Amino acid sequence: MASVSPPVTGRGLVVVVGTRDCNDPHLSVVAVDAKTGQPAWQRSVAAENPCGFGPPPLRLAGDIVVAGGPNPGLGGGLPHPGNTCNQPVAASSPATGLDLATGSSRWHAPTMAGQVFAASRSIVIAASTSPGCFVGLDPATGQIRWTVAPPVIPFNLDIAENIAVGDGGDSATLRRAAIGLECGTGKTRWKTLLPTSDGGYPAEVGDVVVASTGQGDAPREYTLTTLATATGRQLWQDSVQANDARATIGPGIVLITQDNSPDRPTIESRDPRTGVRRWKSGDIGPIGPPPVTDGATIVTFSQQDAHGLGATDGHELWTVPGSYQAAAVTADGVYLAQPKPPKNQPPQGD
Repeated sequence: MASVSPPVTGRGLVVVVGTRDCNDPHLSVVAVDAKTGQPAWQRSVAAENPCGFGPPPLRLAGDIVVAGGPNPGLGGGLPHPGNTCNQPVAASSPATGLDLATGSSRWHAPTMAGQVFAASRSIVIAASTSPGCFVGLDPATGQIRWTVAPPVIPFNLDIAENIAVGDGGDSATLRRAAIGLECGTGKTRWKTLLPTSDGGYPAEVGDVVVASTGQGDAPREYTLTTLATATGRQLWQDSVQANDARATIGPGIVLITQDNSPDRPTIESRDPRTGVRRWKSGDIGPIGPPPVTDGATIVTFSQQDAHGLGATDGHELWTVPGSYQAAAVTADGVYLAQPKPPKNQPPQGD
């Protein structure tokens, strides 16, 4: 695969999705045994723009692997404000739900369901093809449970505590804001405005919600705003000066990656409820996408290598050379995805 998703794990399997050919309107979903790496099953699913911006969509909804469907690119799959959810356009390649254990097809999403943003055992949330709307799908059948037009159109969504949280543009104030939706109904539970900024990163969601917003030229001033997942109430806020500052959330920790110099990035560990710094690493070398963690081990990865760090104090556990695009951490293993050269690579591809 040349374009590969972050792995998902369950039932003793590791699953990824990707493609070797950017002109093929399909993605390959591959499951391997988590202990041996031996193939378990492989399936092809329909996809729009399989080499779009970012990794191909892959979500795990309990025992259902949700893959394929639209992958429009940066901003292209987002609904737009100001609509009443009554103008759906049929998606030519809706997402597919596969049985995790066998890879057999369980359902195809309705054609008014666009790019999948989040999934859990109880709900799958996708952008609607009707502008300004999201749809909630039943993980067992793929059928639509609800359709809503939220006041904030999120850049992304993540699910925690049965709340889907994302951040994006608030149609009323034209400011960036975070929003919490009830997974069961799609109704807006809370909305919280974020500091004024000229850029930043999508909010990270877990035990808390952390949004990173930046202003100015490098080194920029980044404001880190942490909210309670259930209520949207602000827990703490802090500012850092850095060329780059992103947050990653694991069980019980908030990691803040700082790039004070392009060649000397560091990681901080903070208490999620108070923001108190627990430790700060030394120079850890290049960082690609944000690190991943299970609360015990932290993994950073880039086009040069991958590092494992202890979450308690940040000490280095191991280094693995190689060019890595995605990673996942579980209690019994770390899985690193290493892409291969593609066919028909688009100009924006890596």
